[in-house]
Amino acid sequence: MGLVLLLAEKPSQAKAYADAFTVKSRQKTHIELANSKLFLQGAIIPWGVGHLVEL
Repeated sequence: MGLVLLLAEKPSQAKAYADAFTVKSRQKTHIELANSKLFLQGAIIPWGVGHLVEL
């Protein structure tokens, strides 16, 4: 599989996602997750500000 990208709507949502995994680094624009059984090559969680999708 490759590097996984998980999009979050806001920084607090990205933090909530990252809390379930081992964090490799926290940046101003994204959180990088360490390798795990689910994400073999790690993952990156960037976020937007405001709603990304709206009906």
